[in-house]
Amino acid sequence: MDKAAGRLWVKADGVLPGWISALGLSVLTDASAVEPNDCVICLQCDPGMPPEADRVPRFMNRNAGGVLSLTNREIERRLQREGLSAQLDKNKRSKERQPYAHRRFTAVVFDLAAVDIRRRFADDPGFINVNDRFIEPDDHIRKIAARAAVRALYVLSLDFGQVELELGERGRATIKTVSPVITLSDAEGERRLAEAVAEFAQKWADETKHGVAVTLGADPEFALLSPEGKVVAASRYFPRQGSAGCDSVVVRGVKRWPLAELRPALRRSLSRSR
Repeated sequence: MDKAAGRLWVKADGVLPGWISALGLSVLTDASAVEPNDCVICLQCDPGMPPEADRVPRFMNRNAGGVLSLTNREIERRLQREGLSAQLDKNKRSKERQPYAHRRFTAVVFDLAAVDIRRRFADDPGFINVNDRFIEPDDHIRKIAARAAVRALYVLSLDFGQVELELGERGRATIKTVSPVITLSDAEGERRLAEAVAEFAQKWADETKHGVAVTLGADPEFALLSPEGKVVAASRYFPRQGSAGCDSVVVRGVKRWPLAELRPALRRSLSRSR
């Protein structure tokens, strides 16, 4: 039986950007108006957990206020802790030299997907589309920038935001700024973001009304230890295939099978089989 379609709300403590207003989304002013299957987009929310956050299955950018309250040093520390290259101190300069050092990009991310990536020049305050024929970046550069931007927002528990990064001569992305606040430079950027939000709103309404079918799977791995505490190769006791087998790793260029792995059948329910 179908349920009522979930609604997409916008919560903001300031003036709504034009692209949001153009979508005709409902502005949340009263937390009691939120229904159990609604979704809320938080724009520039104050630090602290909004009261309606626990009333909905998804509250996008619920951590926006917390991120805005962090210092650049703390953001940099969190990003580096998760393996990202980050340098948010504007007084520092990249150690990498030309031809690729200081090549800046800004990425707009929504629902953990890059929707707009643009090149930024140090002597030009504006942004230029990476698809511009005069720049001609390849897809490899675009993928590097997109992946780094999405990871940076994920580390900070953000669903959307804007990331500025720098690509070094070896193609490594260094995060320069991260913000839950999106600042768009032109109508094309607004159009791309508006399309992403509108698509999300439609999918949310469809999924909350008709439901979704999810297939669950797992493949837990573990190591076998001898009474002396040494690792014993799982391949001595388990086959490589099957519901209980072993998995491989490469050690010094040699493929070995030290890990045991359980491979239960896929299921559509969490209920235990008897």
